[in-house]
Amino acid sequence: MKKLRIFLILCVGLPLTYAQQVSYFDSKISGENITYFSPFHEFANQALLTRCNGHSPIVFAAQNGAENSELVHYKFLVGFSNGTSGGDRLFDVSLNDSILFTFKTKKKWTSDSSLHFTSAFSPKAYYQFTLLEKDVNNDVFGYLEVVMPRTHSNDSHFQIQGRDAQSRDWLMVFQFKPHFESQVQAENLVYRASQKRPLSVKAFIPDGVDSLLIRSVFIQQKLAVKPGYFQQSFAVYPADFVGTDDIVIKTSGNMPHSETVQRVQVQELKPFTFCIIHHSHNDIGYSHLQTEVARIQCTNIRSALRWIASTEATGQKAVWHVESLWAVENFLSDASPAEEKAFVSAVRSGKMVLSVNYANCLTGLMQAEEIQWLCAYAHLLEKKYGFQLTNAMVTDIPGQAYEALNGYAQQQIPYLSLGPNYVENLPDHGDRVGGVIRECGDQPFYWHPLTDSSKRVLVWTAAKGYSYFHNIAEGQQQAVFEERISAYVSQLSANKYPYEWVQLRYTKHADNGPVDTNLCAFVAHWNALYSWPRLEISNLDTLFQRFEQRYGQQLPQRTGEISPYWEDGAYSTAREEIQARRLVQNVIEFEARLTENQKIQLQDQLDLIHRNLVLFHEHTWGSWCSISAPDIAFTTQQWQIKKSFLDSAQVQFSRIINQAQDTGTCTNFVVSFFSIRWDDTYSGIRSLKWDGIELLQQDTPGLGACIYSLGISPQVNEVLLPMQNELKKATQTIVHPNLKITLQFQPTAHPNEFILRFQIDKKAIRDKEALHICLPFQLDHPSLSYGEKTMLHYPADQLAGSNKEFICVSDHLILEDKRFKITIFTPDCNLIELGAPINEQQQRGAKVWSRENQSLSPLYLYVFNNYWHTNYKADQAGMIELQLRIRIESVN
Repeated sequence: MKKLRIFLILCVGLPLTYAQQVSYFDSKISGENITYFSPFHEFANQALLTRCNGHSPIVFAAQNGAENSELVHYKFLVGFSNGTSGGDRLFDVSLNDSILFTFKTKKKWTSDSSLHFTSAFSPKAYYQFTLLEKDVNNDVFGYLEVVMPRTHSNDSHFQIQGRDAQSRDWLMVFQFKPHFESQVQAENLVYRASQKRPLSVKAFIPDGVDSLLIRSVFIQQKLAVKPGYFQQSFAVYPADFVGTDDIVIKTSGNMPHSETVQRVQVQELKPFTFCIIHHSHNDIGYSHLQTEVARIQCTNIRSALRWIASTEATGQKAVWHVESLWAVENFLSDASPAEEKAFVSAVRSGKMVLSVNYANCLTGLMQAEEIQWLCAYAHLLEKKYGFQLTNAMVTDIPGQAYEALNGYAQQQIPYLSLGPNYVENLPDHGDRVGGVIRECGDQPFYWHPLTDSSKRVLVWTAAKGYSYFHNIAEGQQQAVFEERISAYVSQLSANKYPYEWVQLRYTKHADNGPVDTNLCAFVAHWNALYSWPRLEISNLDTLFQRFEQRYGQQLPQRTGEISPYWEDGAYSTAREEIQARRLVQNVIEFEARLTENQKIQLQDQLDLIHRNLVLFHEHTWGSWCSISAPDIAFTTQQWQIKKSFLDSAQVQFSRIINQAQDTGTCTNFVVSFFSIRWDDTYSGIRSLKWDGIELLQQDTPGLGACIYSLGISPQVNEVLLPMQNELKKATQTIVHPNLKITLQFQPTAHPNEFILRFQIDKKAIRDKEALHICLPFQLDHPSLSYGEKTMLHYPADQLAGSNKEFICVSDHLILEDKRFKITIFTPDCNLIELGAPINEQQQRGAKVWSRENQSLSPLYLYVFNNYWHTNYKADQAGMIELQLRIRIESVN
C-alpha cells in the first residue's frame, strides 16, 4: 500500500476537542469476531481481532463525522495483549488502503498504572492512546484516537493488521458506538440489614449526560454520573415480594434528555447455600511448560498450607483441594520434613483435600487396568500416611467412560465430582462439551455397575463447571460474584432444583491458577452483607457425605456411561496414540503372565511405566498457541515433554521385558472362507461374501474405504480413489495429494476372521483435516454393543449428556441382527463414528453436538484429525499403521 500524503494546517499538540465531531466505529467489513472483556462490559463486548501473525487483518468502516469540519476525529475502543504478550508488537493502521501509522505496543506497559501518549504520524496529523482499564491478565484496554484532515473520499475504511512475530499476541477493536444504554435486574439476593432485595442498574453513560433519575413504585433515586460504565445496586424489594416492576430511567445533562421504561421480574427466592470447592485446575501443559506447571502446583500447595495455618487461630475455615496427585508427588519429592508434616496434618484435618486421581485423563482412551493405575498413587499415600481418600475430582473433561465409573466403584471410592469445561457464551456453554452441562449439571445420582448393584458412586456434576469465576479483574470480585450467584439462583429456581446445597467449583484467574488466600475474608463479608444465598467454603468429602445423608434416599439410581467427547483430540497425534494403546495392551498381557513373586520384584518398575502411560493420556493436548504458533519453542517443547512420557514408558517396558525374558506368542495363518472384490471406482472392498452371503451395503462406500475430510467451514468429505488393486496380494493402493494409503486384506487362524491393515503415509498438512474408514455392514435393524469386560448398548446404556456422534470402544464392538453377529476388534483407533463422519461445521465459532441418536449403518473408524484449536502437534507427517480384526458368526 502506498503512503498516504496528507496536507494539514493542524498544529500537533492542539487538543483533540478541536475536531468538531467525534467519529466512532460504524460496521465490520471483514475479520475475526470475538466476544471479550472490555471496560464497558456487556455494552461493548463484541470485537474484531487481529494477531501478530501477518495474515489476520481486520477491516471496518468508521462514521464520517460532520462534513463542515476540516478535521476528523476518530475514536475507537481497543484492547491489546500486554500482560500476556511476549514482547513489543507492531500493528499497521491503514485508511482506505493507505498506511497511516504503525501502532507499537510495549511490554513494559504492564507495570504502568496509567498510560497516555500522543504520536505524530505525518507532519501535522497524530494519534493518541488513553488507558481506561487493565484486566486480570494485565492486558490493556482504552481509547485509540486519530485526528487528521478530512479527505475528499466519503469512505472511512480502516484496516489494522498485526505484523508477523510468530506470535498469538493480539489487538482488538470493539464494535462499539457510544450512546446511552441501560439494563436493570432484580437480584436474587437478600440484604441482611434491610431484608430487602437489590435492584441492579447498569448503564453506559455517553458524554453530555451528568445525572440519572431512577424511579418506580418501590424507588425514586437521582444520581450524579460521569461518562463511562455505571453500575450500582439499591435495596428495593421486600424479601417476600414476587411480581413485576416497571423501572423508569431518565437522563439529564448537556444533550437531549431520554426516558426509558424497563420491566423487571422479581422471582421467588429459595435459600440456597453455595458450597465453594476451591482448587487449581491442573493442566499439565497448555498455559505453561509442564516443568513450570509442576513448580506452580508445588507453590500452590505451599501457599495453601500457609493459608490454612494463618486461619487456624481465627477460627476461619480454609479448605484447599488438590485435584491431581501428580502435584502431590512432585511436592513431596521436594518438601522439607516440616513441610511434609504440615501437609500430612492438613490432609488428616480435612483442610487439604486430595482426589484419588493421579491426573485428569481421557478415560475413553483407557483400558480398565489403566483406571487402576490412575488411582494407584492414592493407595500408596493411604498406606504410607494412614489417609482415607474418598473422592475423585475430574476437571475440565466432559464425560466419563464406563470403565472409569466402574473402576471407582470397584475401588470403593464413594464420591465423584465432575467439573467440566464451562464457557457461558458458547452454544453448549462449554468447549466441545455436547450435552454434559445442560443435561448432567446439578443432577446428582447414584451410579452402579451394570452387573453389580451392590456397589455405587455418588456422581455430581457442577453445572457451572470449574471456570465460572475465571478472569475477574482486581477489585471486581464482589460485583462479579453478586451478578453470577444471582443469575445462578435464577437458573436453579427455574429448573426446580430440589436441594439446599449447590456444588460450586472455584478456580482463581485461569487454569493452573493460584490459591485465593482472601477467600475466607470474602465469604465472611458476603455472609455479613447477605442473609441469602449463603456462601460456604466446603470440603468436597464432607459436602458429599452431608448431602448423601439428607438426600440419598431420593437420589435416582443409574448405570451406563456419560459417553465422552474429548478423546478425538488425542488423534491429533494418531501414530503416538496407536503406539500408546499397543504398549498398554502389551503391559497388561505381560503382567498377567507374571507370578506373584515376579510382580513384587518388578513392582517399582511397573509403577513407573503405569504413571508415564497415565500422563500420556492426561487431557492437556498441547500449548494454548499450538495452532497459531506451532513452531515456536513454547509449543514444540510441550509436545516433546508430552511424547517423552510415552517414549520413557516404551524404553522402560523394553528393559523389563528383557529382564523377564518374555517371549510372547506366535500365530499361524490359514486359508479363509471369505471372498472379496475390490471397488474399482473408489477405495475399499466393494463385495465381501462369507459362505456365499453378501455382508456389505452396496449403496455406501466400501469396507475400508477412506474418507478424507478437509476444512471445517465448509467441511468437504471425499471418498479417496484407488490407484491399484493387487488381487494376488489382496492389497489396494489409495492416493491423494496429501496422503498415500495401502490397504491389505489378510485372513487369520480363525476361519471366520480377517484383518484389515492400513499403512498411511501422509504429508504435513496444517489445514483442518481428518480421515475416516467406512464399515458398511449390511444388517437388518442391527444392535450395537461395545466394551471390554462389560458390554454397553448404544444408545440404551448412554446416560444423559452423552456423546451421540462417536463412542469410545475400549476393546471391541458387536453389530448383530437376527442372522449375523459381527465383532470388530479395534486395538489401535478406538473412536467409532455413528452414521456419518463427524460434522465439524460451527455455530458461533464452536462445534455443536447432535442430541439425537445416530444411525448404526454405516459406522466409521475415526483415524486422525486436527480439528481442535489446540492439538498435540499442528501436523502429522509420516507413517501411521493400524489394523482392524473382524469376526463373522451366524446367530442361528
